[in-house]
Amino acid sequence: MSPKTPRMFRTSVAAEPDPVEEVDREAPDPQSAFARQAIVDADRNVFGYELLHRNRPGDMHTFAIDTALLLHAGGRGAPSGDAAVFLNCTHDVPWASRFDLIDPTRVVLQVPPLPLQLLPDMPARTRALADLQRRGFRLAVNHTALTPAYAAWLPLASFIKLDLLSLEHSVFERFACAAQTYSAARLIAEKVETAQQFDQVVAYGIDLFQGGWLGTPERLRLGRAG
Repeated sequence: MSPKTPRMFRTSVAAEPDPVEEVDREAPDPQSAFARQAIVDADRNVFGYELLHRNRPGDMHTFAIDTALLLHAGGRGAPSGDAAVFLNCTHDVPWASRFDLIDPTRVVLQVPPLPLQLLPDMPARTRALADLQRRGFRLAVNHTALTPAYAAWLPLASFIKLDLLSLEHSVFERFACAAQTYSAARLIAEKVETAQQFDQVVAYGIDLFQGGWLGTPERLRLGRAG
């Protein structure tokens, strides 16, 4: 791998198919498919970036796409300095070996709720998340971590993301209050689309924000690693 590889990635690469080539086959325009959106504090200082694949809904990510985002979006437009990289994870492959090539120092793993058919696997998934945390990864979850079914995930979370578009105002407020009462995780308000929404979530004590009012996704051009 090239010496220019960002330090968030480890230097040994297993002999696996090139995920960018898979994305090339799947995306009509792979060079415009990848983007990042800033996560900022109340003064609009950049705390980190969420990496996005704009040609697919969030529930259609695959391991190949996630890997392509992480390993190949690190060229032009890669987060610099101390900015964290928020990577959307999926439940399509085992987590134990999935992140072996990634230096956890700057990577935050965004873990979605389990699909209904995987709920019986909750204990095993919880152990896998705990192992990732022990390895140094920070974990981000959504509001479901504040529900009884996901109680075991709550102490593992470094961040809880609350979505202004999917949660009614009163529900959002209750989740924000519960998170601050029962968790040490930092809260991120996402889908902040207006100044009024921003002022509301600041009043709830939230200090990290993401959404169109603060900055739309920026296109990333892929640079092949190595």
